[in-house]
Amino acid sequence: MSKDKKNILVFIIIIFLFYGCLHLFGITCPIKALTGISCPGCGMTRAYLSLLKLDFSKAYYYHPLFLLPVIALIFYIFRNHFSKNFLKLLTYIFIIMFLIVYFMRMMDPKDSIVVFRPYESIIYKIFIYFKNLF
Repeated sequence: MSKDKKNILVFIIIIFLFYGCLHLFGITCPIKALTGISCPGCGMTRAYLSLLKLDFSKAYYYHPLFLLPVIALIFYIFRNHFSKNFLKLLTYIFIIMFLIVYFMRMMDPKDSIVVFRPYESIIYKIFIYFKNLF
């Protein structure tokens, strides 16, 4: 196995362990826990968990772009077969797609996955705690 493939495998294992540890503490998303604001990838973990149960409609509900990271990983693994300009363009397209979906979900009041609740964040609670001390 090449060094790149080993690094990718180690990275994937670390991500799974990190999110597994967070899940044990009841934290589903470190960004949302800290800021109270969902990130553009919000719902992705639940989408993959639904995918493991072969529930494709629920996976799509949690995040409509749940397949893009897999596609990006495939392009990354075979990046030597593509031009740098093509990969750069593909990266911009993926980012734009994520941002469009994110803003559409943020503007939808019925969407309970992507939320803006800074008053529920760890940072806000720490701020209130110190504010009350002084």
